[in-house]
Amino acid sequence: MMKNKHFRISLLLKIWSAIMAVVIAVLLLIWGLQVVFLEQYYVGMKKSEFSAVCDQIAEEINRFGYIGSQNGILDLVAKNRLCVQIIQRSGQIIKVEGMPYDCYIHKRNSGVGQELVRRAMAGEITGPLDVWDQAAKTEYLIFCTQKYSTYDEDPYVLLVNQTLAPVREAATVTSNQLAYLSIILVVLATIAAFLIARFISKPIRTLSNAAQDVARGNLDVSVPVKNNDEIGDLCENFNRMTTELSKVNRLQRELVANLSHDLRTPLTMIRGYAEMIKDITGDNKEKREEQLDIIVDETNRLNRLASDALDLSRMQAGQVMMNKTVFDGAKKLHDILSRYQLLSETEGFTFVCNTPDSCFVYADEMRIEQVIYNLLNNAVNHIGEPKVITASLVVQNGIAYISVKDTGKGIRPEDLPLIWDRYYKPYRKTDRPGMGTGLGLSIVKAILNGHNAPFGVDTALGKGSTFWFGLTVYDETKPLPNEEHTAQKEEGANGSANAGKN
Repeated sequence: MMKNKHFRISLLLKIWSAIMAVVIAVLLLIWGLQVVFLEQYYVGMKKSEFSAVCDQIAEEINRFGYIGSQNGILDLVAKNRLCVQIIQRSGQIIKVEGMPYDCYIHKRNSGVGQELVRRAMAGEITGPLDVWDQAAKTEYLIFCTQKYSTYDEDPYVLLVNQTLAPVREAATVTSNQLAYLSIILVVLATIAAFLIARFISKPIRTLSNAAQDVARGNLDVSVPVKNNDEIGDLCENFNRMTTELSKVNRLQRELVANLSHDLRTPLTMIRGYAEMIKDITGDNKEKREEQLDIIVDETNRLNRLASDALDLSRMQAGQVMMNKTVFDGAKKLHDILSRYQLLSETEGFTFVCNTPDSCFVYADEMRIEQVIYNLLNNAVNHIGEPKVITASLVVQNGIAYISVKDTGKGIRPEDLPLIWDRYYKPYRKTDRPGMGTGLGLSIVKAILNGHNAPFGVDTALGKGSTFWFGLTVYDETKPLPNEEHTAQKEEGANGSANAGKN
C-alpha cells in the first residue's frame, strides 16, 4: 500500500497568503471606518454640535427676550445654516429666522412642525432628531423642545432645523472607491508576493541543490553569498559546514591510512618473529626469549593504539570523568622523565627537569600523567639537534605551570591553528620514524579542557616549541570542591587512557 504524500505548499503561496492577510485586514479596517462608522460618527458629532447651538439660542432668549435676542440668533443662524422658529404655547409663531427654503418643516411638510410642537409641549421630545427626506434625498436635524424665558416670563417651544451634509452619498462613493482600491491592492499583493518569493526562493533552491550534492558525497560544493541578511548567513554557514566536512573527511582518510600503517608494522613483526620462533629459534632459549619480548612489545603497541581509539570515542561521547585528587606535581614530572633514561643511553637525548622540591596540585593524576607523556612523546618525535628536552614547573598566582620545551624546527604558522585538531599530523622529513596517529595533542586538549585548565604553545620556526598548561595549586587553608569528579566538558574533545604519540 502506497503512503500518502504530505500536501506541499509552495513558498509563493505562503508569502502570498501572508501578504493577502495583511491587505484584507487593512481593507476591512478602512471599510469599517469609512463606510460602516462614517455615518454614525458624523451624525453623532453633528447632533452634539447642533444641541450646543440650540442651547446658545435658548440662552440668548433667556437673557435678552424674544426681541433683544434677534441679533445673536441671526449670527448663530448664519454661521450654522439654521432655520429657527419660536412658538408660544398657544401655537402662535413669534419669530422665524434663517432659511425656510431649505427647511424640512417649511418646504416639505408643515404638518410635521405642528406635530413636533405638540409633542414638545407634552414633554415627549427632549433632544435633537434626525429625519431622512426620501423625496429630496436629504437628511435633517430637528431640535424641538419646550423652554421657559425668564426675561419674558413665558414658556415657548424652540424649533430649529439644520440640513445635514449628504453623508450617505459620500459613503456610497467611498464604497465604490474602496472596491476599486481592493482590486488594485490584491493585484499588487500578488505581484509583490511573486517577486518576494522569487527573491527568497532562488538562494534557497541553490542551497537545496548544494545539499543534494553533499548528500551524494560531493563535499567540495559551495554556494555564492549574495545577500547581506539571514539567507546570506545561511549560505556562509553552509559553506563553512562543507569546508569542515571536507576537512574531517580528509583527516579521517589520513587517520585510516596512518592506522593501517601503524597496525601493519607491529602485526608484520609479530608474524615474522612468531614464524622465526616456530621454524628457526624455537630450541634456542636466549633467541626465543628475545624474540618473544619483541612480540610482547609490539602487542603492547597494538593495545595502545586500540586504547587511544577507544578513549577517543568515549571522550567524544562525553563519558570520561576527571577523578581529581591532591598529588605532588613536581615529583610526578621527575618520575616520568626518569622513564626516558633509555632514550638518553641509546639515542643521545638529554632530558632537563626544572622544578621546585615539591608542588602539590589538585587534578586527575592519571590524566595529567597522560598529558605529560603525550607532550614529551611529541617533543621526542619532533626533536632536532641538539636533542635536548626541558621539562619545567613554575608556580605563579596559585597556578602551577608545567611546560615541555624541545629543540625542534618549530611549528609553521599555517599548522599552528590545527595542531590541537583530531587526526591532524603534519609531516616533515626531520620527524622521528614511528610517529603516532595524530591523537596526542587532541588528547591533551580534551583532558585539560576537562580540568578547565589553561594551555597553549609558544613556538618559532628554527627555535623549537614550548607546550605548557596550568594546574590549580593545592592550598591546605582552603576547602576542596565538593565534587569528587569533574565531567569532561569540551565538545567533541578527544582523549586517551594511555600515553599517545603525536
